[in-house]
This record gives sequence, C-alpha cells and structure tokens, in this order.
Amino acid sequence: MKEDLNNGIVTVQDVPAGLKNAADEKIKLQMRNFADTHPPSSRLVLISSDINFADDVSYIRNTKKLEVILVHKPAVNETLLQHVSSSVLYTELTDGLPDRDGHVVDTDNLLVVTGYKFSSEVPRNQVKEKLESLTRRWQGSVVKCEGKFSIIKVSDIPAANEVIKTLQNEEVNGQIIQFKHLEQSEYRETIQNMMAKNKKGGGDSDTKKDNTGRVTQRKTTQDKIRAPPPQPKDSSTDQQGQQIQPLEAQNQASQMSQKSTNGRFVLEKAGIFWDMETCPVPAGSTVQDVIDAVRETCVDDNYSESELVCFCDVLRAGDTLKQLHDSMIKTVHTFADPSPVIQHSLLQFAEMVQPRSRLILISNNAAFLHLLDHHKNVKKFQIFLIHVNIDSPTLARRVSKCFTLEEIIAKDEDASADNA
Repeated sequence: MKEDLNNGIVTVQDVPAGLKNAADEKIKLQMRNFADTHPPSSRLVLISSDINFADDVSYIRNTKKLEVILVHKPAVNETLLQHVSSSVLYTELTDGLPDRDGHVVDTDNLLVVTGYKFSSEVPRNQVKEKLESLTRRWQGSVVKCEGKFSIIKVSDIPAANEVIKTLQNEEVNGQIIQFKHLEQSEYRETIQNMMAKNKKGGGDSDTKKDNTGRVTQRKTTQDKIRAPPPQPKDSSTDQQGQQIQPLEAQNQASQMSQKSTNGRFVLEKAGIFWDMETCPVPAGSTVQDVIDAVRETCVDDNYSESELVCFCDVLRAGDTLKQLHDSMIKTVHTFADPSPVIQHSLLQFAEMVQPRSRLILISNNAAFLHLLDHHKNVKKFQIFLIHVNIDSPTLARRVSKCFTLEEIIAKDEDASADNA
C-alpha cells in the first residue's frame, strides 16, 4: 500500500494513534484550506460517511460556494447528504474494478456466504451491510455480493476459521446463512473464473446487477452521482438549483467582495514547505522554534500564511513527530526519496495562488533550485530559501532571498532577548 501511494504521488498524512478524532480534524483542516485557496464553483470530493463532517461541508458549499460531492457507504446519515451538492456510493465506483497487474490474490482468507436471496424486502445493499456488520470484529469486508453467494475477505486464516465457527447458521433478515472456505465451496470454480476475468480487466463492464439480482446497464461515473437532496422549505433555489441567500446575506457577501478587491484589504499568500530530511531541527531547538523563526523572518504583515507543510519519514521522526502534532503542522510522510512529493506540493501551490505570492522552502537539496528559478521568473513569486550549506554560484539569481537555518534561529533568539 505504501509503495502504491508513493508511486501515485498521493499526499500521506500521519495521524497519532492515541488521539481521538485526529484524522477527522486533519481532514477538516485540509478541506477548509482548500476552500480558502480555491475560487467559487471549484469541486471538493469527500470520501466519508461520517456525520461529523456535516457542518464543514455545509459551510464550504453554502458560504464558500464550492461544489461538494460526497462518496459514501450505503449506511449514511441523511443529514450529511442534505448538506452536499451531490453524492455517489463508494461501492458503485469500486464494483468490478480489475486487480492491478501482477497482483496475486490470497484466497486463504476468503469466505463464501450462501443461504440468502435478494428481494424487494431484502435488497442487495441490506444484505451487504449486514454481512459486514457481522464480520467487523475480524476486519471483514464484502468483496462481492451476488444473488447466490457473497465473498467476504477477513484479516487472516485464523480469523476465517473463527468466523465459520461463530457465525455458522446465523440469521440475516429471516434467512439462515452458511459460511465456507473458498476451496470448500460449490461456487469455487465460478469465483476463481470471476477473479481471473477481473485480473485481465475482462467481464461484462457495461452491466451490473440491481438490488434484486436483475442485470441492468452499468451507469457511468457521472450517472452515479446523485442529484442534490431537496432543499429545506425555508430556502429557495435559482434555475440552476443553487441555493439563494437572503438579501441581507447577499449584501454582506457583496461588501466582503468589495473589500477583497481593494489593495488595502488583500493579503498575498505565503506557503512554507519544510524538507526535514535535509534540514532537521538544529540541536538545542524545537520544531516551534524553527517555525517561529521562519515566520518572523519571512512572513511579514502583507502576507497571509496559507500553507505550512513538513515532509519527513514519520517512522524515524521520534520525538519530533510529537512536536509537529503539538504545533498543528501538516506532516506528510515521505519514503526513501522525498523530492518527488515536495516538488509536487510546490507545483500545486503555484497553481493555487496568484503572482506575487511568497514561497518559502526550508531545504538543503540543491536539486530544487531549477524549480525555484521557474517559480521566481515565470510564476513571478517571491522565493525565500532557508538552507544549511548550499553552495551554488547561481543561488542569488534563482531565489529572492536566502538564509541559513542557523542564521534565522539566531536572529529570532536575539530579537526575543531584546524584547525581554
């Protein structure tokens, strides 16, 4: 999984295991940052069924005017659906996806469930939810739910044996179900053929089964996105289905818009990107010391900090990782070479903000100089580089200003001493 994420250049954020709702808070922060740095009519996609996101998606949709699409499980609170622009079932997106090339499916922890039938009273989604609920303690997930059988994947072989022992002849919606190992099932050959077709990308890609087992035309991704739910009675919509704000709110928004176009009220964006693999925290200092020094030196009153990201291998970060969490710094886990992930983030930042924005890179990797040169001379950014000991004859023309990490920390300590 880690290799797949790395190859796909997916940003991976570390979440402390012992902190309740830590993942939710990180996702909420990222969604609001996205809404703050993107114009109205941009699209935000949230993959979750958690009702805790209701207030945030409502704010982003109705105040920031972004289109919010929710990808969710069948069991989802209707209140959450009412706050988004549209929604789509996660299973509808993933059903029928072929295995990646070279992937070998381990069948020892696959179980086959039989004994149920779909009907209008017992639809497919209801059976699937019940099976996942029954096997949750063994990390069970329904891989396939067909009219005659379902395939459930559990954590390992002992878990599979325990499921059979514990749940055999369990009742599901008034029907008695049976569990068997794949190798012992009468549907073994059918399932193996199905898995082989998926691996080749074959199968009936344009058809699917509905809740009663009938074969129907498969929908495209766009077709699967559900229309917005009905608006509450006390709100109105325009011809495009967008919610119309009360006149007072519209006037307020207009005033804010006028302020934002006046140079006295607009702050340019500043992004701080810290390559901790090449610029670790100096001895005797803390993460917060470094960030305070960077802000004091590089982020003046004309700039608003829109990004603060640290890139490091969280498996080797030790106590520094706790300091990052305590300082509420977005931490991106990197693998052997952090350069591609950092470069991707710098390019993303350049696409999101306007010219005259300020990019602050804390890194001792001279390989970034070419990209910084592009951002300065083509994108028209102010480039501040903080390094340890980069010695390059072209450094001065590639960046706007450069400092050593030791220099800015000493400067901040002197300023603190003077204030004291």
